[in-house]
Amino acid sequence: MVHVLNPVGQIERFEVARPSYPTDLQGVRVNALENTKHNAGALLAHLLERLGGAGAIVGALHRKDFSSVPADPEIIDALSVQADLVLVGTAD
Repeated sequence: MVHVLNPVGQIERFEVARPSYPTDLQGVRVNALENTKHNAGALLAHLLERLGGAGAIVGALHRKDFSSVPADPEIIDALSVQADLVLVGTAD
């Protein structure tokens, strides 16, 4: 006898409340966290410049030591106080 298993399982649908987002960038505080990947700093600096031109309040471009480790708690604490939006690194 052969048993066939169905990997799909039960699918449940539910509503998720989405937070409200600003309709423009006026007054939105934006910072960035570079993860040391190649050209990440240049890309993030360019994005911060563009967002500043769109009305965002541009803060600091923070940098962590290595892409494979978390950012220092001090950096995370600073970002949580200084920014409404944080751009983070790039992927390969």
